[in-house]
Amino acid sequence: MTERQKERAFVKDLLRREESSLGQDLQAQVLKSEQNEKCVRCALMIVFVLGLLSLAGLGYSAVLLPTFFENSTPFLVRLFTALALACGLCLLLYVGLWLSYRANTNHLLNEVRRFLLATKESRPHTGHTTFISVQKLDSQVIRLQTPESSTGDQKVQISKVS
Repeated sequence: MTERQKERAFVKDLLRREESSLGQDLQAQVLKSEQNEKCVRCALMIVFVLGLLSLAGLGYSAVLLPTFFENSTPFLVRLFTALALACGLCLLLYVGLWLSYRANTNHLLNEVRRFLLATKESRPHTGHTTFISVQKLDSQVIRLQTPESSTGDQKVQISKVS
């Protein structure tokens, strides 16, 4: 998983826990946008493979057709050329559409982040939060800190378990 995918999964998980109607609307919009992005990406891959096959067909025609360099162009050469040009144009359009959907998804995820921060700030603070930080050295060090005893941090050393 890339860092972007991890971040998206984390934000979507936080959004799933929201019970407001605005949160559910944002979740539906993000899901639709991600589906659109995935669909265009699949179409992009299909057109790319089809373009590679047409270029391979052109290479095959150039090497194995005896009349390739004569004045008349065989039907297969015209077919593979047209297919390669069509795939090239479709690739350009699909890349633009995919980038557009990706920008839309990023915009929606930024809206989700703003929404989650706004709802977090509007909720009352309970005061029983535990912060845990893990540092990896030759042994793991876990640091526990609670708001009541922020001056008395406790450190616990745990040896690595294989």
